[in-house]
Amino acid sequence: MSSKTIRYRTINITNLLPNGLKMVTSDYIERTNDLSKLKELEIKYDEYLNKNCQILSLLNQIDECIEIRDLITMKIAQIERTEKLKYCKEKQQTNHSSVWGTLELTPKQKQDGYIICNNSPQFHKCGCVSCDYHCSQKPQLRLFNYCVEHMRLKRKLDRLEREVEDLKYNLTNIE
Repeated sequence: MSSKTIRYRTINITNLLPNGLKMVTSDYIERTNDLSKLKELEIKYDEYLNKNCQILSLLNQIDECIEIRDLITMKIAQIERTEKLKYCKEKQQTNHSSVWGTLELTPKQKQDGYIICNNSPQFHKCGCVSCDYHCSQKPQLRLFNYCVEHMRLKRKLDRLEREVEDLKYNLTNIE
């Protein structure tokens, strides 16, 4: 009887991983405010995870990589939100003086006793501004300064309401 010897070759799984990606810490991510650097790092982690998903699972390192990639994504979103908020605040401050001209009361309304409400004016993210006025004997008054998109929609609404009024008038004349 002849015996055959089967030799198995052991492979170190860590040698299969490319050495191109260095692991970053959460402290590094929190300290970094460079948006382009973070986006580049996010792309590298996405590609690394896509290419090496199975090997990382075997090594039980996939959770760490996904957590780091998620931290990077959240930091990017946080920076983008703060930049957008900063831009909106700057835009509101520059538009603030021009807005008051359109939101001021007429002399008649001032004479009637209308005064501005405590929470006015309200600046909306889109660029619209609304201002509420109240008077003890009359209903509350709300003035608007619309952004470009809402101004377009308001004009369309006004045009459609005029068409409805014309149709109602024409229908009453038929009888």
